[in-house]
Amino acid sequence: TRAILRFVAPGSNSAAETLSRVNAILSVDIPKGTFVTAYYVILDPLGSTMLCSSAGHTPLLIARADGSVEILNPGGIALGFDRGAIFERSIREERVKLSRVDLVLLYTDGVVECTNTADEEYSDRRLREFLRRNRDLSSHDFVGALMTDLDRHRGAADQRDDITIVTFKVV
Repeated sequence: TRAILRFVAPGSNSAAETLSRVNAILSVDIPKGTFVTAYYVILDPLGSTMLCSSAGHTPLLIARADGSVEILNPGGIALGFDRGAIFERSIREERVKLSRVDLVLLYTDGVVECTNTADEEYSDRRLREFLRRNRDLSSHDFVGALMTDLDRHRGAADQRDDITIVTFKVV
């Protein structure tokens, strides 16, 4: 999937179009019953905007300077579920204006589904609250603090899913 994305992305000015092109190639060869979720962002640092599309992935979160947390989930089904028509109808693209000190967070479901020994999930609510409280940290420090909080929540329980965190801060 990553190789296909790297092949089709150059020259595209649309996150939705890029994911559609990836899906068209991937869906031909992906084994039945498997799929890939993805969130694709095209960042324009000069215009302080980003174009976002989601192929069945967890929402993108933005911690704003005023303390609010914006949830960005443009909609779309996972890559590989459909060869074209349904995917094309479901994929959306949103343009978002970024402001100085905004913290953008992308993550896999392993973050919010991280369970402790009582089988309690970390949860979307807890992640949004953590982001709101820690929005002033650098991206590096934010990821470290979030991993510490996830470890504390999980305790002695086994990690059941992958955890991937990508973040950046507007300066």
